[in-house]
Amino acid sequence: MPVGMLKQLHTRLLYILTRCTRLSVLDKSIVVAEDVVDISSSGHFVSFVETTIHEPLLVPCRVCEQDINSFRVKGHSVICTIASSCDQKGMTVNERFSKIAETLEFMIETPAPTPTSLILTSTKPVDLVLSHNVHLSEPLDRQQIVELADIARRLQCVESVDHCHNCLEELEEVIENRVYDDLTVDTFGASIKKLIREKRRQLEQLSNSKIHPPNTTIDGDRISIDDFNVIKPISRGAFGRVFLARKLTTGDIFAIKVLRKKNVIRKNAIHSIQTERDILTIVDNPFVVRLFYSFTSRENLYLVMEYLNEGDLYSLLRNLGCLDEDSARTYIAEVVLALDYLHSLNVVHRDLKPDNLLIAHDGHIKLTDFGLSKVGIIDRFATRHDYCPNLPTTSSFEKDKPQPFALENQQERSKKRRVVGTPDYMAPEILLGKEHGATADWWSLGVILFELIVGVPPFNAERPKMIFDNILGRNISWPKIPEQMSYEAWDLIDKLLTIDPNQRLGAGGAAEVKGHPFFDGINWDTLYTQEVQSDHKVVANNYS
Repeated sequence: MPVGMLKQLHTRLLYILTRCTRLSVLDKSIVVAEDVVDISSSGHFVSFVETTIHEPLLVPCRVCEQDINSFRVKGHSVICTIASSCDQKGMTVNERFSKIAETLEFMIETPAPTPTSLILTSTKPVDLVLSHNVHLSEPLDRQQIVELADIARRLQCVESVDHCHNCLEELEEVIENRVYDDLTVDTFGASIKKLIREKRRQLEQLSNSKIHPPNTTIDGDRISIDDFNVIKPISRGAFGRVFLARKLTTGDIFAIKVLRKKNVIRKNAIHSIQTERDILTIVDNPFVVRLFYSFTSRENLYLVMEYLNEGDLYSLLRNLGCLDEDSARTYIAEVVLALDYLHSLNVVHRDLKPDNLLIAHDGHIKLTDFGLSKVGIIDRFATRHDYCPNLPTTSSFEKDKPQPFALENQQERSKKRRVVGTPDYMAPEILLGKEHGATADWWSLGVILFELIVGVPPFNAERPKMIFDNILGRNISWPKIPEQMSYEAWDLIDKLLTIDPNQRLGAGGAAEVKGHPFFDGINWDTLYTQEVQSDHKVVANNYS
């Protein structure tokens, strides 16, 4: 056996033994085998730890389509989505190397944020990765990622096949010599390896033709619309259309939102698309819709989302009129969990409404549409039923540009504030153009709960101005208590619809909302596994 392999194996075994020792300290009931793996001078195994080895269950990642251990697929998919965002059409190979290096360097330099405040500031997507339990925790992680970033930087300047080969060998050594499996190193290492091969092909072609390397993009095996079979259009939105499509290699069904670039620019929606893409790239929660791919062509932006064919809460209400309190309680509890998760990432939705609460195939809620429009409240109100919110609008990272989420950045604050959101569900602080945070979402939750039980929003009126007046004056036509609404529901709504955001229920965090008596009987830990009433799913499906 080569000396290099022996050294790697020896290092690996030392790590395993160290971990076993730590486990034995934590749990005395664990019986540690006395036989220790050792290597003789001849390079053969002398003894072996006797244990039952089970073949790991491999499942394909829906982003990179590689087989991943089922225990690691969640963490891998988060990192894989971040890595794939560095590999966009319209970028040269060198630009993609630069993007990967920039992302890795940011992960090294930025400490994991803590949600000390739910008032948001400008945040880069990698911040959310680091706060998503995928942050770096040991020095060796950082050292390996430093090496990956350095390789990516050097590859920008490589102009020979031999240098590419040398970088590839160096990359493989970094990956193979890790003491333990690391998702970030594995995933970004695979992305760099793919780009090295792509650049090597490019350089070989250029060498054969004896011309200077042109500054063009080689698509290689990156995802494109050609990888999908478009089945049929689903709906038309403000910036484009949504299509049902099947991925050719896997047969998976997706919903693809096709956005016309000229429409996005004309309607000044670039920032909205960027914000939502940055959020959905890293979220991993059963109550939030998932983004799988995003890419561009000369004329369009493509957003590939999970396909949810059961409609939304707006369709459900339009058909049923209103819901019983038990059903409303379940739906609202799921929204609470979604908001709790998003707020922990310092993300404020700002446009919560029944239209943006999609119903999955199992009947559970999925929150969508994080691209809050900035075109003006009247325009948003006028197009509420024309715009299909089934799929978010997103875009890729921008170099050296912070990504605002809930609040305008410093440059925008100097401009005239715009009112954003849908009138019926808008918190008064948003309506007044004031700075706002997570409590704005809790206000919207109170409006939605009222509508689910009563059938109409509490501040509903014929014209937007009248809705504004009702919100600011807190003019609510309450139903009869307890005949038409329970006292617990009334009390929860009343506290969520408090004008002062500092006094509003939820100002101290989601735990305040979860602890309200209205949710007595809700098991927050098992809510997602509970079965949803089938009649609701059928009704919603008719309007998908």
